[in-house]
Amino acid sequence: MRRMLCALSLLALAISAPARAADYYVATTGSDTGGDGSSARPWQTISHAAAQVAAADTVHVLAGVYAESVQSSASGTAGQRIRFVSEPGWGAKIDATGHYTAWQNSGDYVDIVGFDITGADYLGISNGGSYVRVVSNHVHHLATPTCNRPNGGAAIDHDDYSKHDNDTIGNFVDHVADQLVGCNQIHGIYHSNLRGHIWNNIVGQIGAYCIHNWHASTDVVIANNLVFGCKSGGIIVGDGDSPGGVTANNFVVTNNIVLDSPNGILEYGSFGTNNVYVNNLVYRCSVPLMLTNPDQGTLSVEPMLVDYRIDATGDYHLMSASPCVDHGVATGAPSDDFEGHARPFGAGIDIGPYEWVAPGPDGGMGADAAADAAVDARPDGSRSEAGASGGGATEYGGGCGCHAAGRLASPSAVRALALVAGVLVGRRRRRPRA
Repeated sequence: MRRMLCALSLLALAISAPARAADYYVATTGSDTGGDGSSARPWQTISHAAAQVAAADTVHVLAGVYAESVQSSASGTAGQRIRFVSEPGWGAKIDATGHYTAWQNSGDYVDIVGFDITGADYLGISNGGSYVRVVSNHVHHLATPTCNRPNGGAAIDHDDYSKHDNDTIGNFVDHVADQLVGCNQIHGIYHSNLRGHIWNNIVGQIGAYCIHNWHASTDVVIANNLVFGCKSGGIIVGDGDSPGGVTANNFVVTNNIVLDSPNGILEYGSFGTNNVYVNNLVYRCSVPLMLTNPDQGTLSVEPMLVDYRIDATGDYHLMSASPCVDHGVATGAPSDDFEGHARPFGAGIDIGPYEWVAPGPDGGMGADAAADAAVDARPDGSRSEAGASGGGATEYGGGCGCHAAGRLASPSAVRALALVAGVLVGRRRRRPRA
């Protein structure tokens, strides 16, 4: 009897014990049939890896071009998320040319971190799960051969009306349907469900709205984003169409910069009376605000960015004299900026995705940035990016932080993985000139 009780106790412990996290690897030189997902014998496609994972697993996708439309359906849990991470950041390039969608996810508790995604016809990352985080990706140049009415499209789309609590954090989205004329169907970031955060994104050159909330969106936080060159408008808050009966209410829209768009920030369709709009900057928009709820502290001045370029090749850091510095509010703001610097740096939170960080005594990185640089050291001693502080920029390192014509420097997947694990650390990024 005692042996049986002991055996039952061991069985109970085995059942209740958390799953052991596994690390899998994908490389363009790997094999889905001959590999086992180890670093020595990686798989070849992200979709194959996605079919093998379980809660707590991480898929490390190495640099290279992956010509596929990724499908992921496995779910993690609150304490054991599934992570897909490009290593280095933006080094794993998904070219989904010829496919409708570049990445279709239907699993819950999934992180998609640091990928370069391009080429799909209408959808970059399409998420149908809950508690999904889309972090630090570069989604750009979707094919968009037509306006795709009535279905439309988006670079990042949380599209299942019954799902909830999805976050879009620190992504760079550009050139989506920007070549189409008179198309209001294809957007940058599209959020269709309950709650979630849209934080620290840079979105430019979009055929319709840069940040669009619709269908069943409510209780969403939209803070510290920069949007520009949005052909229909910058940020829209509202609900309509299917599933019906939902009111866009309890939104928090703070510390955003909206530039060079017909409409700046607007409410449209069905919306409630508890939406908050505080300390945004809207500049060179024909209709800056179209709101029924009151706004507070809206600025209508030049934001003074280091090298603002509407073609998405500029340096979007704040100058030290920018009116955005210390003019933001804590309400809705993320605790870190696009590069991982803690908010606030100085007297108050800044408006936009970048917190202005003072340069050090020698003109290089300040203490905060220097501390972050130590976190970014790779196992081989290389660095992944170039750094920028305040109105000037100082490049450092080597490794894989090269600049390609018309492209942005890659962010660090090390930092991005730390971010989704709940430790926000630096992501310095220098914007190349065209």
